[in-house]
Amino acid sequence: MLAICLAVMGLCLVMTSCSKDEDEEGRPYYTKYVNINITRCERVSGALMIDFTVTNKQDEAIELELYSPSVTDNTGTGYSENFSLAIADQNYYHSAETRLAGKGSTIGHIKIKNFDPNDKATSVNLKLSVGIADVVLADKPFEQSKIAVADNRVKEHGVQTNDTKLAYKVLSCVRNGDDVDLHFSVTNNTGENLTEFGMGYSHGGEAKASDNLNNNYACSICFDNDDWYHLAETDRLAAGSSIKGTIRIKEVKNSATEITVLVGASAKNYICEDDLVRFLTIPIE
Repeated sequence: MLAICLAVMGLCLVMTSCSKDEDEEGRPYYTKYVNINITRCERVSGALMIDFTVTNKQDEAIELELYSPSVTDNTGTGYSENFSLAIADQNYYHSAETRLAGKGSTIGHIKIKNFDPNDKATSVNLKLSVGIADVVLADKPFEQSKIAVADNRVKEHGVQTNDTKLAYKVLSCVRNGDDVDLHFSVTNNTGENLTEFGMGYSHGGEAKASDNLNNNYACSICFDNDDWYHLAETDRLAAGSSIKGTIRIKEVKNSATEITVLVGASAKNYICEDDLVRFLTIPIE
């Protein structure tokens, strides 16, 4: 009887061990190959950024694919259309692939545009499918629930950046005849030289302005007192450097006391976390 009990216990241990690493058909779970850890979940302008690390548990290199992220917030809203995915410094697509060295790690990013415009969501649930080249994995995605959503955005009387590594600052907002000139600076904290950095038309969105009385206005924009146009561009914004710009809001009513401007910003060699910079309720001096 003792021998039978020991045999049954041994079988149970084997089954438990298998169930940890494999499904009922003997296919391995992704957890045999990689660990995934969420490191950041934060609103940036109108987007939600989810950052994570992926670590190879194997001694040998693997070809990793991540795809089909599924996000649902705590209000029940799902986001299946406005997402994109990147590993390391690659471009954002609906899937991402990379070669991961033995015991090596890399970073990944999920971007969700137009996230919760009513600002009601405080957490999200995430699913992310994992693939390993030449391995038939069990159908088990990475899942994590109730990921807290951080919100460090400026909500009024300041600038809501389109990327946490780009620092915008209002220098002044003054009347210039019938117009209002909004003077600002932007500092490049990305750690790399930005090429063809620009704001306005063809860089994510032409500048649009409104006042505290709900009047709308046309705008023009320039860098360093260059020509006025629907966009401002510089060939190179060096890492750590700043550039000054001005947004001119046309024919602003005398009764207006605050100005809000939404304008696109982008660079050729850097993927910003969101398209729009928001200058929110800036007092007119």
